[in-house]
Amino acid sequence: MRLGAMRGPLETLGNQDPTGLIVPLVDHEELVALVEAQYAKALRDEERELVVESARAAARAYTFVELAHEASRERETAREVEVADALRLQASSSRDAELGRWVVAAEYRTAARTTGAGWSATELADGRLALLVTEAQAHGVRAALATAALTGAFTAATTGGTKPVTLDELVATMRAGSEGVMRGGEQASAFLAILDGKALTIEWARAGHPGAFVVGPIATVDGALADGSWRGARPNATVLGGEATRGTAPLPPDSVLVVVSSAVRSGDAEAWRESLRNNALASGRLATVLVELALRAGDPGEDLLAVVVRSR
Repeated sequence: MRLGAMRGPLETLGNQDPTGLIVPLVDHEELVALVEAQYAKALRDEERELVVESARAAARAYTFVELAHEASRERETAREVEVADALRLQASSSRDAELGRWVVAAEYRTAARTTGAGWSATELADGRLALLVTEAQAHGVRAALATAALTGAFTAATTGGTKPVTLDELVATMRAGSEGVMRGGEQASAFLAILDGKALTIEWARAGHPGAFVVGPIATVDGALADGSWRGARPNATVLGGEATRGTAPLPPDSVLVVVSSAVRSGDAEAWRESLRNNALASGRLATVLVELALRAGDPGEDLLAVVVRSR
């Protein structure tokens, strides 16, 4: 058979052990494997025929196994695409939400193999806003399941009750509701917050998530300038996160809460923070602007998610 560039290495292999037996596994004119054996005696005709027939059967079996593995990989890829498409549809159908006095704007781009970034928000009975932002430490179906478990626990903890929801109860309920998935090895990170528009505070907690930013106050519009131009100092950006896992922060009037996935704020932390300050005046388009800036680096290997919450 024609071996091309493989002839040299094969001859070298044969010369290393002249008394050895090297059996090529050939299927449909294609060399799929080699079997090397130690057999010092010369083969008789019937033994040689047995080796040839066995090699042909082994080559076909080897090819079948490789084809089965390839088909399995294609099915897995198709499932990943299906999950990613479902998440795209879910994100596009709930991109913005007006919940009482709160406006939540989100922008989402899923990776080819989703990493389970997601968000959910609920206006509580007393007018406060509960917010969940997640991202999994896995890809594909496992990431989607981990996110779904956290989102389901969040919904159960923030709806249907008669008592005011506290952050401690919210964290405890979500931890209990997600234990089954976490025991399965699918790790997920989360940022939780309860925004109080009357007290002008944010109670927050995070588990594995990089945290969030309070940006503001936003500079006021000067009516004497053309097109309602912005003036005043650039907005400040205060991080909620760092080394702490729980905390309370002020929520000044006209400020916004910004939560993004790790892929959006990748790179130098201070450079990203400066970019956030520079683009904060985008107001209602801030979530879209942040994701579009991240897309300039090329196709994302992880989900891109930006969530911006403001009070009306």
